[in-house]
Amino acid sequence: MKTKQIFLILIIAISTSTFFACDNDDTKNIATGNLSITVLDTVSKPVYGAEVKVLNNIEYTSTTDVSGRCTFNNLMAINSIVRIKKDSFKSQYGSFFINEGENSQLFTLEAYEGFSEGFESGEFSGQWVLTSTDNELWFVTDTESHTGNYCVQAGDVGYYDECILLTTVVVEDESMLSFWYKNSNNYSYISLLFAVDGNIIFSDNGTNSNWEQYQTILPAGTYQLSWIHTKESSYISNCVWVDDISLICMGK
Repeated sequence: MKTKQIFLILIIAISTSTFFACDNDDTKNIATGNLSITVLDTVSKPVYGAEVKVLNNIEYTSTTDVSGRCTFNNLMAINSIVRIKKDSFKSQYGSFFINEGENSQLFTLEAYEGFSEGFESGEFSGQWVLTSTDNELWFVTDTESHTGNYCVQAGDVGYYDECILLTTVVVEDESMLSFWYKNSNNYSYISLLFAVDGNIIFSDNGTNSNWEQYQTILPAGTYQLSWIHTKESSYISNCVWVDDISLICMGK
């Protein structure tokens, strides 16, 4: 009687083991593929730092590198959905089948409309107004730049004089205004001011002589933007540069 019970237990154990082995084999037989995604802007420049989500059997997330690329390995060979999101760009969606082996997809992101100025023409466009209290004006230079070959430099004004770089912008929807500046100052006196409609909202004393970025939010409206260089002491010896001014709609 005991022998029969042992035999019955063995049969059940073998059957259960066979069932799970078959189940594992089926999983291993599912085809997989690798996916390479490239994200460019409308002038074919790579978009760095874009968030890429792939909805496959589960959701996978990655970000694009400096070449605008990211990869996903061992995705199931099924229809998948891709969503690409990046600040200041309109989101993109796509749906396609992941084939077995290597797959590649190219996406183009369209930037929200805005304003951008890097002074790469080597001269001021007509939208800029230059004023000074001692005839030392802002000018375009190739001796410094944050990116590209050119930026603007403030004139060498005298004690308590100032020179102003001014433009007017129309903001149709809430937007991010940003610019890069460099202020080389041998004393900690304020020598760079930034104003919106005549109201100073930013100042810098040049204690850090590296390029730095300033950002602020502007609601919809029309604004006069002013970059002001001034000397509060006759002992100041400094240079002020501004580059890569941009105004980008924050709509999603």
